[in-house]
Amino acid sequence: MHQDQFVKVFDILDSGYKNWPFAAFGLIAVAAGIVVAALPYILPRFGIPFAIFQSRAAFGFSRYFMLAFGVLWTLGAFALTYSQYHQHELLARQGACQLIEGSVEQFQPQNPSGSGLESFVVSGVQFRYSNAIVTDGFNDTAANGGPIKGGEYLRICYDPHGNVILRLEIRGFTGEVKDYSRAHNFFAQVGANRNVPGTAVNLLFQWIGTAIFVVVLIDFSLITVLFRPYLKAFIRLKRIATGEVAVSAAVQLDRAIKLSNTLIRWDRTDRAIWLRPRGYNLVQVPGMVAKLNLSADERSIASDEIRLSWTLVVICVLFLVGIYSAVTSMPFTNAQARQTAFIGMLLQGAMVVGFFCFVSLRLRRDMDRLVQEALQEIADMTRLGPSYRSER
Repeated sequence: MHQDQFVKVFDILDSGYKNWPFAAFGLIAVAAGIVVAALPYILPRFGIPFAIFQSRAAFGFSRYFMLAFGVLWTLGAFALTYSQYHQHELLARQGACQLIEGSVEQFQPQNPSGSGLESFVVSGVQFRYSNAIVTDGFNDTAANGGPIKGGEYLRICYDPHGNVILRLEIRGFTGEVKDYSRAHNFFAQVGANRNVPGTAVNLLFQWIGTAIFVVVLIDFSLITVLFRPYLKAFIRLKRIATGEVAVSAAVQLDRAIKLSNTLIRWDRTDRAIWLRPRGYNLVQVPGMVAKLNLSADERSIASDEIRLSWTLVVICVLFLVGIYSAVTSMPFTNAQARQTAFIGMLLQGAMVVGFFCFVSLRLRRDMDRLVQEALQEIADMTRLGPSYRSER
């Protein structure tokens, strides 16, 4: 290749509309919203129990919120990104974009944490970009394998409104010619190149995400089968006296008994009855069980305890570890930047803990309703005897 020959490494006319994954992401919420909105019609057909914990108005709003959000996100993101692309594509096609040449000066790569912007100056014009920014222009940073390292001689066609690079050519480019016009894989594996700055943090977040998935799966499975040694380690959130609810002999069996929205199982070792949500309620009230403590003669329920799985605590801790790791890995230029970052870390940690407490209180309230409903059913089962099921 001749040293004075320009090599085109990016052209918006080649890339096309590459921001479609950003808009299409809303379709996930649309699909989930359709399922949630249809649940009151789907679940009864399959005989799957579920409870409406809110008022009818609030329940209707929550049912359609995700669907509305997904539709608005998809349409809004598409309108915004495609209109921007159409404007830039027209500028490049008609040759109306601003054209400059010159050497790369004042090159500032993306910081080692993988956040922030990369920037450089050519002929007095500054360009700033990042792979994390949604744009139809050039945005491949050096940390992510981009062609600009500093000192290159460039020819750039750009939109002066925002200095968006629409076409990029490098004189005497001898590096690997990659498809820098490609649409970035929205679901690409983060941290595939372990030599890229910031990869350690990205890999940590991958590990945290995997750990959360595994913990939730194990927790859900053990709660579903009412694995008693596991349930005994749960955190007790609330204990109240029930007023001696009588228990029939039908409950005193070593098998699970299905109630309307819950499932119960006798525990002779602890002289108690374990209770968990049933059907879709397992999703509505995750990580919650109740222990119905029996009287000394085991003929009545003396008190009930609402218990929370350690899973939510573990998830909260994992989020805090992620926040701490992300902040401590940042390259601080001065003490003030470090202090600001740590204040931000404390605020984010407080938000995570606050959200954990809010969720715990909300789940406890919903579980309390399921317990009270179950106690009434147990009382009716004892009072009516064999005719209980037939009347239902």
